[in-house]
Amino acid sequence: MDYYSKTPEDKRNNRLASFARVYGEGHITTKTCDRLASGEWLEVFMAVELDKLVGFSVYGEGLSATVIRPDYRGKGLATILINMKTSKYPDNTAIVSLDNTASLQTMFKTGYIIKGYLYPHLVIMARN
Repeated sequence: MDYYSKTPEDKRNNRLASFARVYGEGHITTKTCDRLASGEWLEVFMAVELDKLVGFSVYGEGLSATVIRPDYRGKGLATILINMKTSKYPDNTAIVSLDNTASLQTMFKTGYIIKGYLYPHLVIMARN
C-alpha cells in the first residue's frame, strides 16, 4: 500500500468525486462530491494499491471527507489517512452522521471528540 498527498493542481479531481459517489454509501453529500470535482479543496491524502485508489481523506475550507473502498475497510486505512490529514491540518473538523458508527469509531480512535450538533443526526467533531 502506498500513501501520498496531492493538491487540486493534480487534476485527478473527477476521480475523487466518482470514487466518493460510488463508495460513500450515501454518507457523502452531492455538494461534497461537486466540491471534490471542482477542486474546492486544499489537499487530499490517498491510499493506493497496485495503481488503484482504495481510499482518501480530503481537507479544504469547510470540507472534510474520508472514503474507503468496502473491500479495504477494517484494515486501518481510514485511521492512517485521517492521521496524515490532521498532522498537517490540526484544526480539521468533520461532520459525521450518528448512524455511521464505523466513522464515529474511527474519529474517536484518531483523537476527535464531539464538539456539537449540526442537526439531531449530525455531529461536529474536532481534535481534543
